[in-house]
Amino acid sequence: MTLKEAEEIGLSKYCKVIGSGTDGSSIFWNEVSSELKEEYMSSDIVISKGMANFEYLSEADIPSKPVVYMLKAKCRNIAKELGVNVGDYVIKLSKTGYLA
Repeated sequence: MTLKEAEEIGLSKYCKVIGSGTDGSSIFWNEVSSELKEEYMSSDIVISKGMANFEYLSEADIPSKPVVYMLKAKCRNIAKELGVNVGDYVIKLSKTGYLA
């Protein structure tokens, strides 16, 4: 979701909306803005949208936080890892960020 899309749906009425500070499809920790890192570190829970963020955050070597993953399982490997069918929409809570 882009910042523009977040504003269009009124997300900022319910939470602080910030960008990653990169053009990437995920939040690569060594590339994100200091603002995002500060918000991440001070948060109680992270809401992660998209398969690219799932692929990165579920295996990244960054401080562990509870993460709510929201994504569409677009490929067989991700669907298998999540125990769903390709094309399914998924919302999954990981108390540590990792799915182990």
